Amino acid sequence: MKSQNTNFSSVFSSPFSFSELLVEEEWYGFAFSEPQNIWIGCHRMGSLTNIYKLTFSGSLPEPILPSNFLGYSGSSYRLSAPIWSPDGKYIAFAVKGSHDSQSGLWLIDYTNGSLDQIFQGSVNFSTGDFDEFTQTHLNRNTPDLMFTDDGKSLFFRSIYKDIAKINDCLGEPILYSVLLQVAVDKSTLKTRCRVKHGRVQSFTPLDASAQTIAVGINWGKSSEVHVINEEQLYIESPSNTPLDTDGIYARICVAWDKHDNELPLLVRCNNTGFAKWHRFQAKVGRLSYSSTQIICSGDFDDGQLLVRSDGWLLTTSEAGLGRETIWFCDRTGNKQAISETQNAVETLVTKIGSEVYFYEEKAFQPPILKVGTQQSRTEIAVCSHRRGKSRLELTEFSTEDGQHPYVQIYLPDTEPPVGGFPGIVWIKGGPITNLSRYSSFTSIELLVKQGFAVASVNYRASNGQGVVHMSAGVAENLGIADCDDVLKTADIFANHPHVNASRLGVWGYSWGGYLVLQTITAPQHPFVCACGGGFISNWHTQQTQTEVRYYDHYLVGGYVNELSERVKERSPIHKFSPETVKIPVLLFQGENDIDTPVDQANELEKIINTNTWENPVTLKILSGEGHSFSQATQLKYWRESVQFFTRYLKPWNLIDNPSGSQSLY
Repeated sequence: MKSQNTNFSSVFSSPFSFSELLVEEEWYGFAFSEPQNIWIGCHRMGSLTNIYKLTFSGSLPEPILPSNFLGYSGSSYRLSAPIWSPDGKYIAFAVKGSHDSQSGLWLIDYTNGSLDQIFQGSVNFSTGDFDEFTQTHLNRNTPDLMFTDDGKSLFFRSIYKDIAKINDCLGEPILYSVLLQVAVDKSTLKTRCRVKHGRVQSFTPLDASAQTIAVGINWGKSSEVHVINEEQLYIESPSNTPLDTDGIYARICVAWDKHDNELPLLVRCNNTGFAKWHRFQAKVGRLSYSSTQIICSGDFDDGQLLVRSDGWLLTTSEAGLGRETIWFCDRTGNKQAISETQNAVETLVTKIGSEVYFYEEKAFQPPILKVGTQQSRTEIAVCSHRRGKSRLELTEFSTEDGQHPYVQIYLPDTEPPVGGFPGIVWIKGGPITNLSRYSSFTSIELLVKQGFAVASVNYRASNGQGVVHMSAGVAENLGIADCDDVLKTADIFANHPHVNASRLGVWGYSWGGYLVLQTITAPQHPFVCACGGGFISNWHTQQTQTEVRYYDHYLVGGYVNELSERVKERSPIHKFSPETVKIPVLLFQGENDIDTPVDQANELEKIINTNTWENPVTLKILSGEGHSFSQATQLKYWRESVQFFTRYLKPWNLIDNPSGSQSLY
């Protein structure tokens, strides 16, 4: 295959309108079939997604799915990254659709172009669907779909709802995380693993027909691996001796090395202070940690892994340095760097001969498909997307407990107005997620396109800067350390020469929404308006009614009935009054939210409605929505939030904010 420079411009005839918030266009999910010698990739623009056959000779991509793929007028859907069957006959992908009948697992017979839905229902996947809150990277760490080596069946994760058993707290059917195996010819559908109170996080066959499999299970803070050779394994609770005691820090991953009969099971777990790939024997039962062999030694976290006959390809990340490396490790213990980059994300695709194919992503820039050898790196294609331009500045500050949260400052790529850009401190969700040094969130990009400067911080309680940094913002430091980091970021932001310190707002969702409420009820803050959603306002309600109690137990540092003083002090609802909240506030909450239960919003709504406020304080309960919004509501949420900031942060004039209206221009 020849390496040539190609630009993939939009394959759609008309661009998505800026007035509709310019939902980003992007390519993702590149996959290569050696038997077919064909590349494919997904292209998404707004609600339209298709899989394309790609050539790198200058010709246009060829769509594989028909234009009326799902056949519903006005329907919207997301596709997972596609995968090839080992023999190159089939392309499999998962769908999340706005109609129940659309969602499921689909199969394309590449030899005749036929399309078939082999499973209808929920399929859990993150690839091909940008996650606003966890900042999931495409094709990272472990696949969401997997063919057996004989190509006769597929594995995928789903949710099973047991209507015969009711959750005593929520009054709803109990949900189970399940691993399913479906035959390509639809003759069988098996449940291989069912987990209560935890989740199937990764999986791999351990032989050609998947008689034996390995499953990685996450219980919140801990993780474990089970090797199964039965029809089904049912697991209700974690063991007392988990394989990985830092399951929140780095998700557990499993892979099959079919070229190694002695140590065929590969597991990424964090038992050494870093997330590393270890080699295990494939003994049936629950895996226990011992002194195992590590594939790639070094003081860095291992990421994505590809198994080859001559060794292993893997990515490693040094989050504190913003450095990512692709290594080839041979089976004698030698390792060689294929590619090293700063402030970028590299995703492995395949290895053909001595050439390693990967794509590289940086904030506000299109992904670049590259090929690398030990001697050179060559760009193959620049895959356009519409994310605008900005200038990114990185800084950090020191805290009293010796941590160094890093701060991103995004500036529009235009001349600043007189007085500087209006600024918004955008607070990520989480908290056990990270603000990557080298990637951005959709909300940040949206604000920058609208002419706002944006600052965000990897506050204490976030991962990506070590376990100590992550632990420094929870338990006794809950709502204090992270809030202090937001206020320090606002201070740094206000002193930037191109930012107007008198026009600062704050915006956040989920944990970000909680920190919005924490900051605006603090004794002092620099914000002139605030917007938040999916928030926590009352920790007692949060922990006793949420679906993620194990997570909240970790965050609070115990059960709320044992920590009443801490719970009251760290719950913004007890400080939310006209005496403390003197700025305009706009809040959103999903009516059916069970992650941050809506009863908190109902409690706050009573306070809002029974008091007189110096400036408008508005709470909107979004009908039928959960913690994650539907696409239509997500656009509404973004649109109304940006309108709110436009009204209160931009100066009155005939261009940016005519007549003080809430219209976007």
